[in-house]
Amino acid sequence: MNKIRTIGLILIVILMFSTNCFGKVGELQIYEENKTIPIEQALEYKNNIKNEIIIDNTKYQLTDIKEQENKKALIRDKNLIEELIVNTNDKNNVLDLFENKKQVNEEGYTGELELQVDSLDIKVNESYREEYKVYLQKTYNNVSSNELNDIPKQIQEKGITYYLVKPVWNVSEKQQIGDNEVPVTYNGIMYYEGVKVRTIIKNYKAIVSYTGKLEKETVETVTFNMQYEKMKTQNNNIVPVVTTTSGIIIFSGIILLKRKNKKKKSK
Repeated sequence: MNKIRTIGLILIVILMFSTNCFGKVGELQIYEENKTIPIEQALEYKNNIKNEIIIDNTKYQLTDIKEQENKKALIRDKNLIEELIVNTNDKNNVLDLFENKKQVNEEGYTGELELQVDSLDIKVNESYREEYKVYLQKTYNNVSSNELNDIPKQIQEKGITYYLVKPVWNVSEKQQIGDNEVPVTYNGIMYYEGVKVRTIIKNYKAIVSYTGKLEKETVETVTFNMQYEKMKTQNNNIVPVVTTTSGIIIFSGIILLKRKNKKKKSK
């Protein structure tokens, strides 16, 4: 009986050894590696990723590569000047001609700019000078003579020079001398004419500014995720050998037991 127990224990150990061998053959370990690379070097790095690596004397083979772009927001201030030719210099009417907001897209930057109401500037754009006549009249009463000796021929008033162009005399008082009435005093109305210059404005130039911030996303770095799989070894025949050996031992043990039993019976 002791021999039978011994043989049985040997068989159990062999079976356990055999089972462990079968379990290890099917397992594949995964190794992952992450690297974040500046965008300028990303292509070169990708082209040099190794298909096989060795870690702790174990070979791993590349099975998958994932890439993730890491973006960064760039912001810059923007000031935009806009001009319009308008026919009025009324500020409220002019402001109504401009958009309140402007969408801007330049060099990959986008954003919305707002009209700065206080920035409005209105200037004369097109104009011309025009001369026109102005008139002035002066009255002189009870003048002793209807001659122009004591009458000014030109008058300066408010920056304009007026020239006498037409004197009109009326007798204000007469005196009887003999059979005739002789004028003694006169009333005179003097008509003067001058030239004035004025500016005629054809249109105005209105200038406003829009301000705001523009933003764009740019790829700053790229994160590479490499997945490696443990390579299969070339020792695939070990398990069948061990298994076959254990089978032979089991089979031999059974035969030995049968022979022992027969000997006991014959005795």
